[in-house]
Amino acid sequence: MSFIERAYGLKKMERYKLSEHVFQSLYARLLRPDEAFEQSETTASGARAEYEGERETILILQAAYYKKQGNYDRALTLWRESLLIKNNVFTVQLEPYLELAMYYEHREKNFEQALFYAEEARNKLMNRRSLERAGSRTSSKRAEEEKALDRRIQRLREKQHKARSKIVNMTSEGRTGSQEKKARNPRRTKPTYVCEGLI
Repeated sequence: MSFIERAYGLKKMERYKLSEHVFQSLYARLLRPDEAFEQSETTASGARAEYEGERETILILQAAYYKKQGNYDRALTLWRESLLIKNNVFTVQLEPYLELAMYYEHREKNFEQALFYAEEARNKLMNRRSLERAGSRTSSKRAEEEKALDRRIQRLREKQHKARSKIVNMTSEGRTGSQEKKARNPRRTKPTYVCEGLI
């Protein structure tokens, strides 16, 4: 059983302390690539490709673990780090792009950044799709992924447009929030009672 399977299994069994220890060991191992190449039986270039693929998988699994724990800062760091790994176009994983898009959309409300990551995921998917055969089973799965990404991108564009138009409306009127509230709810005049008018 590999380290990845062990850590993921522990996470599923909700043994979080032990799985975190295993994930930390994996992460420390990622920082020492020379040992991975020495233990590998393949050629140097094959060992490098194998290491990069394993490294990306470990980072994504760790990020999923920290996301489930609610540690979004750590998960965000790991997703970004997994994006820096240069894999070939066919094997690049879309999960970090999608997770970053969801994070920026729902947590940060930064629709511009979320749109950037969603569009990057779509570009990677399109590159991967161009290498596939038309009739393969995976092409229908990729078509579903593409539709889901297109819906996400469309929704993000709409949210971005709403946010921008809201800012433009507030600045074009030249009113601050409190002035706008006063304009909507003008102060009522106090009624004059007969007894007050006599005094």
